[in-house]
Amino acid sequence: MINDFVEARTKLLEQLRRNLVGPSREDEQLTEHPVEHYLMGYLSSVNGNDGQDQDNDEPTLSLMAPDDGETVDDDIPDWIHGQKNRTMGFTCHVIHHAVLTVRLYWGRYYKDGHGQSAIWQREPHEILWELNLDDASSGIKTLDSTEGMEVRVHLRPSGSGWMITFAVLNVGSPILQDDRHYDERAFQVRLEVEGHYESSVFEAKDFRPHTDDHEYWREEIRYRKVQTYAIGHGCAVQWHGNPVTCITTEWIPSHEVSRAATSVLADDPALSLSFLSDMTRRDTVIAGLRRLNQTYRKWIDALESEIPSIIHNEFPPSVYSEVKEASQAILNDNQRAYQRIEDGINRLQMDDLAWEAFCLANQAMARSMTRRHANKESQWRAFQLAFLLLAFPSAIDHDHVDRQVFDLIWFPTGGGKTEAYLGLSALVIFYRRLRGENGLAVLTRYTLRLLTVQQFERTARMICAAELVRQSHPHLHQTKPIRVGLFVGRQLTPNDLDNARALLKEHTPEGTTTTLPLLHCPWCERPLDITHQRVQGVLRTACPNPECPFADELPIRIVDEDLYQEPPDMVVATLDKLARLPWEPRMSSLFQQGPDLIIQDELHLIGEALGSLAALYETAIDSLAAIHRTAPKIIGSTATSRRADRQVAILFKRQFQQFPPGGLNAEDAFFYQEDRSNPGRLYVGVLAAGRSMPHALERVSGVLLQEVTNIKDPCVRDQYWTLAIYFKALRELGGALVLLQDSVPRYMDTLVPSGTQARPIQVEELTSQIPSRKIPEILSRLSQPILELQSSEQLTNGEPVDVVLATNMISVGIDVDRLGIMVLDGQPYSTSEYIQATSRVGRRLEAAGLVVTIYNWARPRDRSIYEHFYPYHAAMYRHVESVSATPFSLRARERALHAVFFTMARHAIAEFQPRDSAGRIREPALQEALKPWMERIIERVKMIDPEEVEATRKHLQNIFEQWLDLAEEFPGLAWNSLPFRKDPALMIPAESEKEAMLGWITLQSMRDVSPPAAVHILSSNELHKKRGR
Repeated sequence: MINDFVEARTKLLEQLRRNLVGPSREDEQLTEHPVEHYLMGYLSSVNGNDGQDQDNDEPTLSLMAPDDGETVDDDIPDWIHGQKNRTMGFTCHVIHHAVLTVRLYWGRYYKDGHGQSAIWQREPHEILWELNLDDASSGIKTLDSTEGMEVRVHLRPSGSGWMITFAVLNVGSPILQDDRHYDERAFQVRLEVEGHYESSVFEAKDFRPHTDDHEYWREEIRYRKVQTYAIGHGCAVQWHGNPVTCITTEWIPSHEVSRAATSVLADDPALSLSFLSDMTRRDTVIAGLRRLNQTYRKWIDALESEIPSIIHNEFPPSVYSEVKEASQAILNDNQRAYQRIEDGINRLQMDDLAWEAFCLANQAMARSMTRRHANKESQWRAFQLAFLLLAFPSAIDHDHVDRQVFDLIWFPTGGGKTEAYLGLSALVIFYRRLRGENGLAVLTRYTLRLLTVQQFERTARMICAAELVRQSHPHLHQTKPIRVGLFVGRQLTPNDLDNARALLKEHTPEGTTTTLPLLHCPWCERPLDITHQRVQGVLRTACPNPECPFADELPIRIVDEDLYQEPPDMVVATLDKLARLPWEPRMSSLFQQGPDLIIQDELHLIGEALGSLAALYETAIDSLAAIHRTAPKIIGSTATSRRADRQVAILFKRQFQQFPPGGLNAEDAFFYQEDRSNPGRLYVGVLAAGRSMPHALERVSGVLLQEVTNIKDPCVRDQYWTLAIYFKALRELGGALVLLQDSVPRYMDTLVPSGTQARPIQVEELTSQIPSRKIPEILSRLSQPILELQSSEQLTNGEPVDVVLATNMISVGIDVDRLGIMVLDGQPYSTSEYIQATSRVGRRLEAAGLVVTIYNWARPRDRSIYEHFYPYHAAMYRHVESVSATPFSLRARERALHAVFFTMARHAIAEFQPRDSAGRIREPALQEALKPWMERIIERVKMIDPEEVEATRKHLQNIFEQWLDLAEEFPGLAWNSLPFRKDPALMIPAESEKEAMLGWITLQSMRDVSPPAAVHILSSNELHKKRGR
């Protein structure tokens, strides 16, 4: 079956190359002009006029001209930066005295006949030159021919050899010969340079700039086997042989990125959840865990013995010290991880309560996994269990030495990070319950609503399992139910019981909508509907399945009031919701008995403006969480990180440790290994120089959509049936929607035999413009295989989804196994976003994912990645950018410093909780009560950004004094005004149309929010009256 997926993917790629570049055969005949038939892969003549090109939007931009602050290598001659697509080639490093064979392949087309019966006939061409570098000298040498093509060779001395740029130029002109009209363009151009010498001819060249980043040398060590032998100019380039003996140009390059192996130590019984759940086999379980960790220890020992060889055999002496220091740091990180895992095992052996909580957590996770995969034995992946053992002691022990360490789970997307922290969450919940503690134990925070919805479904399933375990426990069954709460905006859930009652009253018999952002019961997957919801003190939701153990009530709370009244054991929240802290004093109840564990998912998303605001609010959250107990343990997860230690220090004022730590080789970090036994994700690049992006998207998507119908196996066809198209902005997405309704179907009709029709296209969007309540429905439709659709009526009524258009919303939270193919309309703004977005396809183990990026030839960054296609994709994680945040910069302080101060005042000082209590700052005792909290803010600034200490102190003092002045003027000063009232208030909503006459404009969301601009359409009479004033 795996080979069937790979074969299908290979055929899709072949069809892309055949339809975009050609030829279908060496002597093919076309019924239309070849420049209209083919999108790319041709060179226009440097002497000719390109007037016949299909698109007339070709600027006379250099293909490699500097733009947006980017520069071009001074060593590359000007003539390689040819306008339009008139030249292509590559630069490589060659040893002295080498002999090179230069081969050039291309095709020319001539017109035969006239009118509608005319055809364009292809003629294949090939030419060969020998280039001996024995007596070579610096400068430019031209390898010309009488067939209108030439190769220019620019040699520059470089170290022990030559830096050589090969450039192909089309110098031909339109020819009329024997009544044949030859087009001036050269199509399907390919350059091949082969070396002949006793040893390797081509040498790897480091094209990456050195940086002061302390992670630089770690990455150099891990990716030392990924070497760059050439960079393309106007095309991509590939090299062959070991050692490299040949370099060729590529118009549509491809590279397969391996997935993470899920079978690391898979045969070890210690990974079995049923084995780990058995409380009666404590000694046996402990022994099994120690055996697993000792295997890790042996791997670390082998790592240590490998370091000297790496330093002296694989790097030059000039960087020995840097390589040694970085290698030792990698070793130290692994040794520390090993010791922490060992400490966790010791804790299980010595602490009866921790042991029982561990077993109960494994029971809950086993039940949860079994519900999701009924016919599969539940077991941990090695890194999941190792992380649980490493992190749980500091999560349950308030005085643990690692309590202030932020533990980051790093693992590729789809590797199981969520299950790792859900297991830890279950352990913390049971540990607290066994100690007789209630209240909020775990708070998880997400940045995007789509991610929040999907993760809430998975969390709710685990909580259902934990609740069933509680019910069967001899002591815990008498305690209150284990519950999970959803803490999000009103677009997803009713924020109070009055709204919930109104929703329940408004439902119609035809309507099956639920107030939950869930369409199905998280336990039995029976569809939920509003008729099984009721308000009885709280909003209760029951499963409609009488056989379900939650037929009476699901352990879920979604109304804010319910969360404040009785905080559940676990809360799933959006980061935005925490901006409500200064507005809502009842949120204090969430911090009175916890949490002990805070989980920040998708850490890479918290940067720039959002990161700055989040870090500011974290000042208040961290302080409030520590009022009644020690500060919580914080963990996070990401699949893409760089300089995460600095990011964590700014956001959370915590030390940092990544798990798994990584090894000396990118493909082997013990707990993470590349999976070579299953297909990975195949990345493909398309750059159509001189063509518009919409035209390129039309061709690429048309070919892929239609060719999928030729896949015979229905299971394989389903994997590629739904095409996901990623856009960087809504503007481009809107244009593509029109394209898919018009141009794409017309182009697809040209791909099928005459008399037949192309497949119809049903399009769906997944963007920020989609109402929150519609998102679960869209995800459900995306998950439905075409195998389940039996009637032709179903194929035309919106099922299945043929194309899903998405922005960066798809980058996180989408877990649809049947998505196997994606097209990107331009390179995403960051490598992190590129990895995250493309990881949404090919997630099934046997699936062979396909990703096609259409590069924008007018953007230097797109061109650069295309021209460095192989080295970039062979080491993608090496190119992940760091995330920055400046929480105490002037701009951030102006937006939210007052909100942080007000949050501390309202939640830490009881007298400030009532809405109308802001004026009480006039009382000297309350002024004194505020000073320690002001000092807490300053202490945090000292740790994070010392240069901003004095500015922040003055800013904070100004807020205090202005607040006091307002209270003196308005003794009844309120924190916020009620609707339709104009009472003086300290805070005014950022989205309000009111002007901040008195207090501060205050965010209710951490997103960029501006007051709405009212737009009115005036009649001519109204316009005339206004002008006459």
